Amino acid sequence: MLKEALSQIWNHRKTYLLLSITVLLTFTAIGVYMILDDSIIFNKYKHIMHESHYISTAGFDRSDEAKERLLKNKIEQMSDTHYYCTEQIQGISLYDHQFEDARINLEVQVIPNHIWAYYWSLGERAEMLDGEKSFSVGENEIIICKTLSDIMDQVGEKDYLDVAGKRLKVTGVMKDWSDTSAVMHDDGIDYCYVNAFVSEKTFRDWEKNNRTMIIYSPHQQEIEAYTRDLGLRYSSVYDEKEEMKKEIIRAIDSKMVITIMLILILGINMVGCYMNSLAKRKYEIAVKRALGASKMQIIKQFLLESLIVFLSDILLAFAISMAILGGVKIFYVWVMHDTWVIHITAYSLLIYAISASFMAVYLSCLFSILSTKVEVIQYIKAE
Repeated sequence: MLKEALSQIWNHRKTYLLLSITVLLTFTAIGVYMILDDSIIFNKYKHIMHESHYISTAGFDRSDEAKERLLKNKIEQMSDTHYYCTEQIQGISLYDHQFEDARINLEVQVIPNHIWAYYWSLGERAEMLDGEKSFSVGENEIIICKTLSDIMDQVGEKDYLDVAGKRLKVTGVMKDWSDTSAVMHDDGIDYCYVNAFVSEKTFRDWEKNNRTMIIYSPHQQEIEAYTRDLGLRYSSVYDEKEEMKKEIIRAIDSKMVITIMLILILGINMVGCYMNSLAKRKYEIAVKRALGASKMQIIKQFLLESLIVFLSDILLAFAISMAILGGVKIFYVWVMHDTWVIHITAYSLLIYAISASFMAVYLSCLFSILSTKVEVIQYIKAE
């Protein structure tokens, strides 16, 4: 039966080619739309995908000391909740004998002696080169980013860094942050923007800004409500993940509507193609019936032919969709210099699979049933 079906598909390849083009165009369009939509949402929120939704930040102005105390008191009453405060010292320029040919702007993050994690933005977590995500730094010590470490290696200084009149011992090197930048020339670095950690004990008397509380807590909704009541700046991974879920739900609704519309158009076109195909094969069907083939045998043959062609087209359409998205990824990587990830959700796969399976079975059954409607005696007499 399978061998005969494949033989008939080859014999009527021109007719089936028209059917295949219709199916390929429809399901390639559905696949590209679904994968592209999922990928856009994923890449928009990929920085928070692997972060706990228990993380949030609260920002303070210089006049918010009383509000900060109130927030600390509130948080300390919550179970399984941890926090610490960090500040920044900006505008430190490293112009001395170590880097006399380079302009290096250093942004210092002032932290407690030990912290369990540091987020320079939600979803972007600092890490040491060995992957360690907690940080320990003592008085007159500094943890520097890799770019600054590489510069120090070039000038032959690895262990100490002179910062604002203080000689600080380098105790660790972390991975570069997304805002780390360097302008390179043939004779070395002309300008760069780098980051470092120091203990809050090192620069006690320096003016600091951007005071921020990093909070880990399963009670984020309660913390958010209290923080906003105080009039403080608040942001959280939880909020971003909730917004991501809303976008995914909206996208699912859109996909279902668009898929139904495309399938209806496909169904109308396919019925026309099937009727045209059957018109060309009336003599073949009439002869088989005259030679004793039952209606069920005719149904099985045409059902198998249609299923083979339809399922092959759907698999090819999905492969073409992935190839098109591969081209989009190459564009983002080479032209936009962005790490763009191709992503498809389980919901999209389910919608694609259900719509493809339904159309394959329904249209194949329709094709096979229509094939039995040929009036054998009348057609042979006409011939």
